[in-house]
Amino acid sequence: LTIYSYETGATATSSLTDLRVQIWDGPPEAEGSRVVFGDRFSDRLLSSTFSNTYRVSALELEGTSRPILANVARIGATLAPGTYWLDWSAAGGSGSGPWAPPAAITAGARPGNGLQASAGEPFLPALDGAVQQEFPFRIAAHLAACDSPANLPWLSLGQTLGTTAGGATTLVDVTLDAIGLAPGTYSGVLCVQSNDPDTPLVEVPVSLVVAVLFLDGFESGSTVAWSAVVP
Repeated sequence: LTIYSYETGATATSSLTDLRVQIWDGPPEAEGSRVVFGDRFSDRLLSSTFSNTYRVSALELEGTSRPILANVARIGATLAPGTYWLDWSAAGGSGSGPWAPPAAITAGARPGNGLQASAGEPFLPALDGAVQQEFPFRIAAHLAACDSPANLPWLSLGQTLGTTAGGATTLVDVTLDAIGLAPGTYSGVLCVQSNDPDTPLVEVPVSLVVAVLFLDGFESGSTVAWSAVVP
């Protein structure tokens, strides 16, 4: 997750020292909204660099007193489809800021839905005059093509929930059943979700090849013993 900020009068060298992020399943602190990731205590800042852009006014397009920083935070979250809100705060070394640069809202564009709050105060609409603003951010995410075991009738799992200590290993039995399947290749992706921030989601590809058995020896009348092996 990349969040943008600036400090008035600062140089293009970042002085950002702290970045905290929460993800809500509704407007922050609104009735019924819940935090689904993060907290207000953990510093998640990975890097902070100059974005090669500046915050300027319409009357001063060449101003350089507000260099905008691109601040990268580690977000080890797996989210179900839905609508989410980002809630973030930052700290820096300049006497003015960090501030969040609002996105430019041109004539005819829809207003934003951004909120802002001072420490200990409730969230309120972020207004420029009477127009509500919004704030830029960038998400780099991987969309996993996970299959539910229920959608893979030829596969069954020995367990679907468990706890593994740090540095330890848990073996899970996966059983494949070719009964009633036409010849061909069957494949899917099983996904293992955990609270490990480095690997919150692990994708495990699985496949089953069903082939027609050919048993030589029947022509001569001999008896052939056989068994099907499914890997």
